[in-house]
Amino acid sequence: MSEVVTGVVKLTFGFLANKIRSGIVERLKDGDVTDEECRRLIVRELDDIKSKLDGLARSSLLSSLCFLQEGMNGLYQSLIQLDSNENTAESTGQANLLEAASSRDTGSDSPINEAIALISTITSLKVRSNDHFKSAIESFKLAREKAAEAFCNEALSIEDRIQASQIRMMARILEKLEHPDASASDCLQYLQQLHDIGAIQEIFSVLIEGGIKSRFNKTKRLNNASSVQVMNQVLFEFVKRLTKPSLVTRISAWPTILLGEKSYHPVLGEERIIEKLKGTGMQVMSLGSDFRFHDENIYSGFRSVVNSKGDIVALTRDKRTFKFFKPSGESRILCEAPNEEHESEYFGVTAMDIDAEDNLYVITRFRGSDDQSRSMKLSIFDENGNKKLECPLPFHQGSLAGGCMAINKDGKIAILNCEGKILYIGNICMELNSFEIDKSFSLEELYVRGYLSHASITIRFSNFNGTKIIAANRYTVYIYTEDGQIQRKIKIPEEHGCIESVAINHVTQRILVQTCQQPGRSLLSFSDTGELIDSLCLGSSEWIRYAALTSHPKGPVVLVGLRKAALLQL
Repeated sequence: MSEVVTGVVKLTFGFLANKIRSGIVERLKDGDVTDEECRRLIVRELDDIKSKLDGLARSSLLSSLCFLQEGMNGLYQSLIQLDSNENTAESTGQANLLEAASSRDTGSDSPINEAIALISTITSLKVRSNDHFKSAIESFKLAREKAAEAFCNEALSIEDRIQASQIRMMARILEKLEHPDASASDCLQYLQQLHDIGAIQEIFSVLIEGGIKSRFNKTKRLNNASSVQVMNQVLFEFVKRLTKPSLVTRISAWPTILLGEKSYHPVLGEERIIEKLKGTGMQVMSLGSDFRFHDENIYSGFRSVVNSKGDIVALTRDKRTFKFFKPSGESRILCEAPNEEHESEYFGVTAMDIDAEDNLYVITRFRGSDDQSRSMKLSIFDENGNKKLECPLPFHQGSLAGGCMAINKDGKIAILNCEGKILYIGNICMELNSFEIDKSFSLEELYVRGYLSHASITIRFSNFNGTKIIAANRYTVYIYTEDGQIQRKIKIPEEHGCIESVAINHVTQRILVQTCQQPGRSLLSFSDTGELIDSLCLGSSEWIRYAALTSHPKGPVVLVGLRKAALLQL
């Protein structure tokens, strides 16, 4: 049962450390650490913290650490007792289950994966019925209550109140392991209370704005800021992996730190602060930590889609190869863009989309040796990369104006020929290997001063109150009926700048719009009536400046950059 104990420690000391991984957790990466050594490591670390606390004003904080230590011992004993009561085969199976859970998706040394494995184990085993476990839960409750008293003591230093917040959060999660949603809700309240302290606001204000105060107490300020940042990041990972609301909703409601008329979002961060905190040795878990493409830069966020499982399919930099990426880091080649020998010039992939069954649709452009116009072809690949169809499209282009495509849940296809300003809506006829046009109409209003660059246009289908076509240029989102009638225009508020990408959240039935107003980006959420529901600052990280939104009819929403991607909703 060592794996479970290790999970307890990694969850606990993920909050306590002012870096993502403390020395004690590094020690626990050694597979030879025994159960008894795990227990001693916990006790030693908590004793070390207690030894630094003195004075009557800090008695509540000291008491909270004592109760936390009791709870950790009790939890350890309950797991050992359970282990001794189970037969060897069943214990081995549980250990294997825990190991598999802890290494899933983001790596075997992730504190949050260990927490997930721990929670799964606690809720599935009979541990909750033994006396040691009940005693541990009571100790965690007392630790939380004493930590709350310490936090509310304004006579304590800001360092002590930060530590009290850390203990409140740890104790609350450990007290109710089987109810992560309730724990997350309470911990978010604790964070908001911490962020509302004037000293915390001043710490981050000085970090961002500088000034005379920035010359003094630099190390102390950075350490305190690092502790607060890490608390936010660890809780963010916990919330992302273990609670039900969509990440977009969670990020929008996340406790921010007020800095005068501005605010700082600890989850999204700001490059100036993140770079300073990295100097303290802090490991940053950013919004884009769900996917990392490593050395395999994808071609563009606009040439990527997300499937029903939340995996990404993207065109790579060679402009021909489509690769499949999982959050775990696994990647593989899915398929290649079609290559025609008799075509003298290949202009690459001009549009791509995915349907509800995870079939990939790709439009490519070619030009023959004696032809000045460019022909366009539609190819369809199944979820395993097998080609199902390849057919010519019934229009040509004389320029590189590009095109856009969208697939609705019933398989209907909308293709915009940017050069002709015509939107074609139709279906695939498998028997005739062709794209059959049902209707077409002009989208002249999308063209500002008669011109529209391919980079500034988006076409999407929505199914809110009947099928709608969503199209956008740089400053306006248009909602059309299937017959091409403009039903509504949504002007982007001036303070959010211009539109970079658009996606449909099919779960919440919202239109998501990524906007650019230098130096940062924002994510706006609109109802189908054009009402602005949410506005979220995405920050100015380099990867976000080259990212684009994409979504799947069955729910997943992803923000995809060249090297990273963030799963906003699964």
